[in-house]
Amino acid sequence: MSKNNISVDANTYKAMQQELAALKTRVAELEEVATLSQTTQVAQQKALLAVITKIRESLAVERIFDSTATEVRKLLNADRVGMFRFEPESDYRSGEFVAEDVVPPFNSAKAVVINDHCFGENHAVYYQQGRIWACEDIDEVGLLDCHVALLKRFQVRANLVVPLLKGEELWGLLCIHQCLAPRQWQEQEIEFVTQIAIHLGVALQQASFVSRLQKQSDYLSQAVTQAVEREQAVAAIIDKIRRSLDLNTIFQTTTQEVQQLLHADRVVIYRFYPDWSGEFVVESMAPGWTSLMAKQLEQPEISNKDSNCSIKYLADTQVNDTYLQETTGGEFSRGKVFRVCDNIYSSGFSDCYIELLESFQAQAYVIVAIYQGNQLWGLLAAYQNSGVRHWQENEVNFLVQISAQLGVAVQQAELLAQTEQRKEELQTALTTQLQQRADELARQTELERAIAEVIEKIRCTLDLDTIFQTAATEVRQLLQADRVAMYRFDYDSDWNCGEFVSEDVLPPFNCALAAKINDYCFGEQHAQYYQRGRIFVAHDIYELGLADCHIAILECFQVRANLVVPLLKGEQLWGLLCIHQCAAPRQWQQEEIEFVSKIAVHLGVALQQAELLSQAQQQSAELQKALAQVKVQKEQQAKIAQQERALARVIERIRRTLEMETIFKATTQEVRQILNCDRVVVYRFNPDWSGEFIYESMTEGWKSLILAPGLKTVWEDTYLQETQGGRYANHETLAIDDIYNVGMTDCHVQILEAFEVKAFVVVPVFVGDKLWGLLGAYQNTDSRHWEDRDVTLLAQVGNQLGVGLNQAELLRQTKQQSRELWATLADLSAIIDNLADGLLVTNTQGRITRFNPALKAMFSLDEVDLKGQKLSEHFPPELVKLLEQMEQQEQEIVTVEVELENNRVGQALVTMIVKEAEAEEGTQCLGSVMLIRDVTVEKEVDRMKTEFLATVSHELRTPLTSILGFASIIKDKLEEVIFPGVKASDRKTQKSIRTVGGNINIIVSEAERLTALINDVLDIAKMEAGRVDWNIEPTKPELILNRAIAATSSLFEQQQLPLIKDIPPELPEVEVDCDRLIQVVINLLSNAVKFTQEGSVTCRAIVEPSFSVEASSLLSNQQLLISITDTGIGIAPEDQEGVFEKFQQVGNILTDKPTGTGLGLPICKQIVEYHGGKIWVESELGQGSTFSFTIPLCIGCDLGIGRWGDGEMGRWGDGEMGDRRTRGRGDAGTRGRGDGEMGRQGRQGR
Repeated sequence: MSKNNISVDANTYKAMQQELAALKTRVAELEEVATLSQTTQVAQQKALLAVITKIRESLAVERIFDSTATEVRKLLNADRVGMFRFEPESDYRSGEFVAEDVVPPFNSAKAVVINDHCFGENHAVYYQQGRIWACEDIDEVGLLDCHVALLKRFQVRANLVVPLLKGEELWGLLCIHQCLAPRQWQEQEIEFVTQIAIHLGVALQQASFVSRLQKQSDYLSQAVTQAVEREQAVAAIIDKIRRSLDLNTIFQTTTQEVQQLLHADRVVIYRFYPDWSGEFVVESMAPGWTSLMAKQLEQPEISNKDSNCSIKYLADTQVNDTYLQETTGGEFSRGKVFRVCDNIYSSGFSDCYIELLESFQAQAYVIVAIYQGNQLWGLLAAYQNSGVRHWQENEVNFLVQISAQLGVAVQQAELLAQTEQRKEELQTALTTQLQQRADELARQTELERAIAEVIEKIRCTLDLDTIFQTAATEVRQLLQADRVAMYRFDYDSDWNCGEFVSEDVLPPFNCALAAKINDYCFGEQHAQYYQRGRIFVAHDIYELGLADCHIAILECFQVRANLVVPLLKGEQLWGLLCIHQCAAPRQWQQEEIEFVSKIAVHLGVALQQAELLSQAQQQSAELQKALAQVKVQKEQQAKIAQQERALARVIERIRRTLEMETIFKATTQEVRQILNCDRVVVYRFNPDWSGEFIYESMTEGWKSLILAPGLKTVWEDTYLQETQGGRYANHETLAIDDIYNVGMTDCHVQILEAFEVKAFVVVPVFVGDKLWGLLGAYQNTDSRHWEDRDVTLLAQVGNQLGVGLNQAELLRQTKQQSRELWATLADLSAIIDNLADGLLVTNTQGRITRFNPALKAMFSLDEVDLKGQKLSEHFPPELVKLLEQMEQQEQEIVTVEVELENNRVGQALVTMIVKEAEAEEGTQCLGSVMLIRDVTVEKEVDRMKTEFLATVSHELRTPLTSILGFASIIKDKLEEVIFPGVKASDRKTQKSIRTVGGNINIIVSEAERLTALINDVLDIAKMEAGRVDWNIEPTKPELILNRAIAATSSLFEQQQLPLIKDIPPELPEVEVDCDRLIQVVINLLSNAVKFTQEGSVTCRAIVEPSFSVEASSLLSNQQLLISITDTGIGIAPEDQEGVFEKFQQVGNILTDKPTGTGLGLPICKQIVEYHGGKIWVESELGQGSTFSFTIPLCIGCDLGIGRWGDGEMGRWGDGEMGDRRTRGRGDAGTRGRGDGEMGRQGRQGR
């Protein structure tokens, strides 16, 4: 037998065969399990993809929930899947299932309200932090009986609950129920449901965000329309003001125009005297109001009072102003003084001030200050006398602009300084709070375990005495303190008095229970800080410099060391948790302080729970009382139902017509029948608050109040005239059961007797906010007790009558607005026709719908009818391509140069016309608008400037090169030959040698610097002229960055700054000009060194997604992001806008660095944008700066897309038409810092 063969006996061979067969069977089983697992994962991924697709396709949360519930239930083979939403104001104590998919025969849980008070208190905070609850069998996990009963209600045996978070807010729960039997939830199932919940949270945020966007869009559209109308009116008024130099004429013209435009009842100008008294100098008012000018002559005290109730009271800038508080000064009048009052009776004014305003007949007003230089000269005021009025922002803005033309000089610089100071204060406060919060997060394991035990004992009972005693004992034993006590402040003592209500103390130290403590310093000086969470720590009370009175109080209780933490019930300071060391001083540790703080928090929760229990018991008693009242109310419902049906008939008749005669007839007749009274009348006020009966319905036998001979049609009630509607102006009603028993005046009784009235009810009729008239029900036969329901019903009819009158008025206003809109359209057409620039509008099919004469003149198309024509039929192909480019870039503004007639050059700008639609429909494109401007002159000036700079720089470089060469030779000769040969022992000769050497070094240094500056000028000139040779080839980013870092390494060594490199290996290649990209990185690194005194500089490179619309492949959807971050002085926001502009520099005032030409960063910008990338800066003053740029990872695509350095995009004049393209992230591309100092290392990159 060969030595390589192995012999085995038969039994061994058979055993090996059996073992091999078993292994094959096990391998087959494992393969089957793996296949099944992979199938399950694929199904879950498909379901997850379907949910994400639904979220992206629809903004309807209900539809997304329904489809998701169905998909998840089918995939997990569960019995029920539901989305539970918490009620917004319930503190997570109640809610309902808003979506569900359940298999029969199990009950539906949808729309069932669930109340669980334990959840909000004990579990909500954990679910908000991402807790997932997986229960295999609810009967086996030890749930509370109430929770088990709740789940049994929905036939649940196994439960999987995942939180639904909208941002950081717990919106609801995603519940998976197994009802038939218990279930073992798998890890992949839990992970799958978690992913579903995350994407549902995204859908909730998305729906909320879209809703906010729609509201903002509607508001902005309305604001723009009103602003255009208001600006036209302002221009007209200002023009009239400027036509005259006579002050009285200006005032009179202004008040008349403002009064008419605002439809105000009165507009006045008030002038202050040096003693802050004053007078009304001009007035414009609507008919029917008392003149303040005339009243001023009769009663001079209305403008010369010395109290705060005079008109000069408005000059006090400390007066609370609701409008200013709500709008933070408004978006249009920062620094200007104005006052807005929509209702003088609800603004918290003093009685004397309201009397003053009532003497002006004012119910609402806007007052704007008029300044003469920096001195308050007077006030411009608009009053609404007829009723309250909500003043719009544009109306206030209009008055502010008018007051500015009358002499207002706004001190904006001072306001800006105050704003910046406030910003710094807020930043400092925020930083302090964040630091404090970070310090509080440290926890020790032993104290955490101890606090859990104490909290568990606290939660075992709701009795406060037991809770306090348990906590005091546990804390004292754990901290080995001599005394732990709970101190409670007396109610209404302003935290000056109180007593210890619970204590645990070691003998032989005194007991502090029930000891009354009076400390009047605490309430005034310390209570507010404890209410904010102050913790007082005293290691030795004699070492802190406490007041003698405080030390005396502590000595009464033998205290040497003290730790005091506030006990807060909600936001209210209820008491103090005091830890005393009596035997000797004690050094309190940080973990002990944090432990006591946590105990105090949970004691505060216990206080709130006890209060809630008391409130619940009180509510229970109130509910019992309410049940008794319900029985009484049911007895009245039959009678009310009959009146409601009759009231519905009245309202229906009012709404069927807009004819006033029909409305009055239907109202009075139906109301008289409903109330079963003798007469129902409609009374209308005149402008002077007299009035007349205009319609009535009465039973037979009574004389008409409208047609009766000898009876006045117009009723001049002096009370109503003097009070402008009296109680009715305040929406009050008047019910009189017997006119002879209510103390009416004889004259009033005589009037009512003339009307044959014995009892009556009168309610106001308002049209909008204006008191229009009265609706009255009269009982003539005898006195009558009017039920509350009678008065309410009549008031409801009065409201509906006002609605009917308002609808009729709205119909009249609608017709008037229609006529005004046609007039506005004609004005806009005239403006377009007179534009100096060419205007062209096309529809979505690309056909011309609107143009102006300037456009036809630019292209010599005066004889051509362009309307309805295609753009390509009459205009250059550049415009057609521009329109196509705009359609690809959605709503961006794109531009192009175009040739005009007579060898002129134009700049064309095009953008979409978009109509905002409903959220479900999205935006609708109506076409495009194109504006063309003749920029021939501007192009020629720019060309001449570029040629001049290039010529001057070229002429200077040759002599500078010679100077540098000769200076270097002289320097070398002096150092190598002349200086060593001079043997000078006197100090004067040595000083001369040093001076000569220093001067030669200065010549060489300045010549090198000027040569670098000239090179920058030539580089930027070449780039703008398109004469730069670019060597584009695949290059590794690591090579670019490493060469730039090596070139600037000596700068970092000189400044002793560390350079942090965050450059991943194996970055993909980019197609770039390697030398130019190295120039960009060197410039940014040298800038970082220049502006960083201490700290570090970080160079980072990553690959990130690109959102370019031209991307067509996976690689082209990515870009290389390179950023240079320093910890230097930073850049102020106002300086960031100009750092990428030529010849712009910042930072020279803050540093002693040499200044450059301001071309370094503009050159970087030209290079980056040539490669199709973007460059921007992110900086905060005093915190450092981050300069970043991107390069597309694009193989085989045109890198010239978007370049404007070659001159093909042109410019709109001096830039007034806006940017040619979108730059950077958001507007980041337009911000930056001035050029950097390249030094003399490697290549000059600025």
